[in-house]
Amino acid sequence: MNYETPCVEAVIETFGAMCGIAAERQGSAEIIPTPKMIQTDEMLGIIGMTGASKGDIMISMKMEVAKKLVGAFIMEEISEINDELMDGFGEILNIIAGAFAAKVEGIKFQLALPTVMVGQHQTHVREGIKFVSIPMLFPGWGEFKAMILMEET
Repeated sequence: MNYETPCVEAVIETFGAMCGIAAERQGSAEIIPTPKMIQTDEMLGIIGMTGASKGDIMISMKMEVAKKLVGAFIMEEISEINDELMDGFGEILNIIAGAFAAKVEGIKFQLALPTVMVGQHQTHVREGIKFVSIPMLFPGWGEFKAMILMEET
């Protein structure tokens, strides 16, 4: 099943509608062989999904980009790492996951609570997961990655 298109559409639509910022795809998606250790940027959000298929959506970006994004979302400047930044990033991720779930035909997903982490991390992706990393861009703000990880059936 193609999860890439609904993921990209959900990301672009959510950032446009909820944050008033245009996001665009920047090149081709990379299918990353698993198992694999991946390096993330300074701000990482993960939300799990269960149902007939199981997986995660992850968004990773530099801290300065995340501050601008969440600031646009809550309509306040974010100058430091604080609860507003963390909660806002998680809420944006939750909206993206809900939009993604609505776009995938034939599968009803239930969403977990989002997890937001600060600092560069290494994350292990286990074998049996289809891992797609999609490079994206906020023009004028910077790059970010949308990632979809789904169990292969």
